[in-house]
Amino acid sequence: MLRRSSTRDPLRTDQDTSAVPYPPSDPPFVLGTHPSGIRFYAIHETLFLPYAGLQSVHLGHDVLTLGFVTHEVVISGLGLHTLYAHVTEQKLKRIHEQGPGVGSQDCSVWIRELRWSSRSMTR
Repeated sequence: MLRRSSTRDPLRTDQDTSAVPYPPSDPPFVLGTHPSGIRFYAIHETLFLPYAGLQSVHLGHDVLTLGFVTHEVVISGLGLHTLYAHVTEQKLKRIHEQGPGVGSQDCSVWIRELRWSSRSMTR
């Protein structure tokens, strides 16, 4: 997570001081009503990508690949058809990596790994 020195002025009272905690990994995903994009939460880093840049969605065996203009996101796990359906309807708001465990018997979606890479922008 990136951190920078605070720009908060201690003499001003109109500045928002509420902290936003890092969200828990359970549930593995959160839906929203017309979200502008998807927030991806891996174990040690995060990424936000807008739906406007989504170009392709490919579901394979235990792998879901999202192709954006600037990035490719690869999600591996179990029950990924649920995520596929929510992404194609642009309802997925947030997704969390849960780690290499196999999930519990009653979980329908388990996010084993989230990876992303930048796409080269050639003209």
